[in-house]
Amino acid sequence: MRSVVVHLNAAEYRDFVSFLDDLDFERIVLNVPGARFMTKVQLFWQYVRGMLRLVARWRRLRQIDNLVVFGHFAYVVKLLARVGLIR
Repeated sequence: MRSVVVHLNAAEYRDFVSFLDDLDFERIVLNVPGARFMTKVQLFWQYVRGMLRLVARWRRLRQIDNLVVFGHFAYVVKLLARVGLIR
C-alpha cells in the first residue's frame, strides 16, 4: 500500500507532515512560492502553479492508495481526480 502526502512548500504543516512521515507516507513537495497573506488572485496563481507541477508528476500519483493534501489545494487535487488524472 502506497501512501503520499502532497504540500505546496516544505514549510507548510510541518508537524502534521512529520507525523505522517512516521507512518511511512511519501512526501511530494511542489515548491510553489507563496506568502503568508495573499490576495485572491495570488492564491489562484499559486494553485495553478501547484496544479501544473502536480500534473507533471501524475504517473507517480496513479499508483497510490492514500493521498493527503492540505488546505484549499485539496480542491485542485479533487478536480484532477474528477478529470481522471489521479485515481
